[in-house]
Amino acid sequence: MGEKRNYTVTVTRTSGAKKSGSYALSLRGNDGTYEMSQKAVTLPLNEPKDITIKATPQAGAHSALLRLDDPSTKGLDFAVMNVVVAGTELSAPAYGWSKTAVAQRNEVTRYYLTVPAGTKALQMRMSGVDPASHTRFLAFHPYGVGMEAASSLVCYTNFQGGNGCDPTNRVYSNPQPGVWEFVVESRRTSGLQANPYKLDATLLGVNVDPSTTNLATVVAGASNPLSWNVTNAFGDVTASAKGGVLGSAKTARPTIANHEVQTYTVVVPAGSPRLDVKIGNTSDAAADLDLFVTGPSGPKQAADGDSEEAVTYANPIAGTYTITVDGFAVPAGTTAYDYLDVFYSSDLGSITVDETPFDLASGASRTVTGSVTAKSAVAEGRSLFGSMNIVTGSGAVLGTGNVQIGAVTPAS
Repeated sequence: MGEKRNYTVTVTRTSGAKKSGSYALSLRGNDGTYEMSQKAVTLPLNEPKDITIKATPQAGAHSALLRLDDPSTKGLDFAVMNVVVAGTELSAPAYGWSKTAVAQRNEVTRYYLTVPAGTKALQMRMSGVDPASHTRFLAFHPYGVGMEAASSLVCYTNFQGGNGCDPTNRVYSNPQPGVWEFVVESRRTSGLQANPYKLDATLLGVNVDPSTTNLATVVAGASNPLSWNVTNAFGDVTASAKGGVLGSAKTARPTIANHEVQTYTVVVPAGSPRLDVKIGNTSDAAADLDLFVTGPSGPKQAADGDSEEAVTYANPIAGTYTITVDGFAVPAGTTAYDYLDVFYSSDLGSITVDETPFDLASGASRTVTGSVTAKSAVAEGRSLFGSMNIVTGSGAVLGTGNVQIGAVTPAS
């Protein structure tokens, strides 16, 4: 936000006289965001020409129409819209943003916030709403995808309980880095023409050390102590530690070629509460790998513009799941990547921790202690895997400490 950047508009004249024509340049609707050093451009027939435009945007969406006009001809010869969106940065130490405003009935106000890489959760709260007011906020992913249903029946305060959407407090887990758009609007049925509100945003996330605890061998049924140092890397938060059952994990570091397809299978037992499949951490940072999973619970996929992909099944139906990794685009020709599939079962064991909530200020640290108990070994080529998560009251995961067990020996 506020940083000057150059970009180029390439224009090619494809009709008219063979001789070059001179076109005056102007920006219509410019709010001061854009500037051009050149006042005109000469366009020979079928020869591309670059026009450099500088943009220095403040937070918000800014547009201007670039116009090309030959003064010797009637009418406007060409125009193209230029749009740039910039977000407000949520900076240390609070990592927060707040806006108090009024929404007019049946009108829309837009806000843009920049979410940095490494953010584990983005919390949005709406307060200060009148009991007669039907007002809501909606979030839009940096790719422009709405995070909530756009129906006029959901997410409004004081209206049908939100219809499955909490109107005042929502948390977006693992938010995509980039500029997020938030829309605030009041429903046409609102009891007020002018609807006051306060909108607050907070970036959340903690660092957990160690990120992975490796136990080469444990004894079946024995309790093994664990300890983590948790440091708040973002805004103040009330959180708690949460353990869970162990899983059977397959980890690998394979190499895949451009357009190559690799396949894995995993057999999930009955009663498993979750199946997780993840890929990422490619040696070729520009690689785009896609992940596809099929099985008794139906197909799922994770395929966007990078290689950090994950699929989760809650309460998967028992059976065989087939996992496909597609080397959609690997500029280096080949790339190594991390592979993980893990299903969980209480029959394998569990991690227990003190789940009492605690307050953690930005930059503060605390120690979390617990233990892991393994009940049985897993199939060859797999290891026991579990996680301790730091979570908000709504269940959003702020950070994770993993536990990996290589072998389980029988109790003597």
